[in-house]
Parts: sequence; structure tokens; C-alpha cells
Amino acid sequence: MAVSDFAQELVRVAREQLAEFGGLDEGSDKLSRQIRHYWEDIGLRFPDGPNEGGVEVPWSAVFVSWCMMTAGATREEFKFSSGHWEYVKAAIRNADKGTGVFRAVPIDRAPVEVGDLIHVNRDVREGVPGTTTYDQARTTTTGYSSHCDIVIEVERGVAKVIGGNLHDTRSLDTHDLTSAGFVKQQSRNPYISVVKNLKGATAQEDDVMATTIKIDEPGENQLWLYAGGQRRPFKDPREITELREKKLLDDKETSLSRAVFNNIPIMPGASS
Repeated sequence: MAVSDFAQELVRVAREQLAEFGGLDEGSDKLSRQIRHYWEDIGLRFPDGPNEGGVEVPWSAVFVSWCMMTAGATREEFKFSSGHWEYVKAAIRNADKGTGVFRAVPIDRAPVEVGDLIHVNRDVREGVPGTTTYDQARTTTTGYSSHCDIVIEVERGVAKVIGGNLHDTRSLDTHDLTSAGFVKQQSRNPYISVVKNLKGATAQEDDVMATTIKIDEPGENQLWLYAGGQRRPFKDPREITELREKKLLDDKETSLSRAVFNNIPIMPGASS
């Protein structure tokens, strides 16, 4: 899917914040003032009362929320929050219903693209990793320790990201991807979801997310279809040939309408 104008603006905003504040400690005057803006600009009170913590209160979720708002997302589209778990839960609800422009799906259901968020467990306390699963993220009412980064670039095998409150500053980081572009799972603090960013996509809403077909390696008859957060693998070369003859598939990737996707049967044993 082509990078939307909104995703490009989101990346621009995140890069601008990194350029201006990256490397500064959260206790510095310049960054601490900006952290206050992250809270207050999205409508939340900065926790600077007695014994509330101020800049020591985790602020990575308000950073992501602020970037979303500044890039043009509305409160109706993205749940601005001081906890990643809240806006991820709202995005899971969108994915379940097939509505909304931000949809959180399991990491094996959709490849990572520029403008997406990568959502991962974080230590519950020092030395104790998080273990929240996607299903638990869907139903939680009390929250959990996690972190999200904004994807600013995708290369083969790596997603480059910008996040807040990492090492008490704003920083550039990377996440490993599989050859097909999915987040590569890790054992400690496992990944929970990918929040797909569909705002400004050129396809009609019914076709959103929908429609990517990809062959993992050139010359390999391994076909993946992605639609509505679902992934369907195909291994029958005849089906791939037929799609090519209909000019619906090239050697890299292409798109299908939801109607075409829904009319292609799932291979036995394939996940959906």
C-alpha cells in the first residue's frame, strides 16, 4: 500500500521531534517543557502535583498521541491517552469490527508499513518482563506495561522507528522483521500487536488493509494475501499463474478488491 499523506506527515512530525529533542534528558528544561506540551495539548493534565512524578511519569504514550494529533488524527479516530494499552484496545476493537482507520492486529496478521505502530511488552518492574498477549490486550480494563513506536522507514528485515521515553529521552530504534515484512517475535517482552495506520489510504474503506498480495521470495510459489487483518497463504502454482494472467499479481506485490479476496478459498490448514 502506498504511503498516505497522513503517514508521511506523521513521520515528518516524529522526525522533527527527534531532531529537536533527541538525546536530551527528560529532566532538562527544554525537553521537560515539551513533555508538558505532550500531555496538555492532547487534553490531559500534566502530573506535576506533589508526589505525582512530573516528567518521571512514563510519557511515551502521550508522545505517540501528540504526534498523531499534530499530524492530523482526530479524537474520534485515535484514542489519545497516557497509556498505550488504551489506544491499542480501541484499535483492536476497530479491527474486530472492521471499522476505523487505526486497527491493531496480531503481529503475524499484517506486514509492517510506514506510519504503523509496533506494540511490545515492557518490563513490569526492573528485571521482570511483560507477558501480555493480544487476546489479553483486547479485554483488559486495568492496563499493563507496554510501549509503542512509530514506524518511519521499512527496509528488508528492519523497521526503523521513533519512540518517546526510551532511556528518558526520544530516540531512534529498530525492530527486526521477517523476510515477508512481519515483526519478528522475541521471547523476552514479546510483541503484542501492530497498529495499522489506514488514515488517508486511497482505497475505499471496504478495501482497506485488504488487499496486499505478496510473494515472499522471487521465484518462490509462496503467496500471501492480507485483508482486514487476516492472512491467507497459498501454495498452488496454478492459482498464482491465474492471478498473473488476470494481471492481478506481479513478481513483487499488487492489490485485490475485498470481493476478489473473499472469493478465494482458504487453503487447508491456513490461518485466517
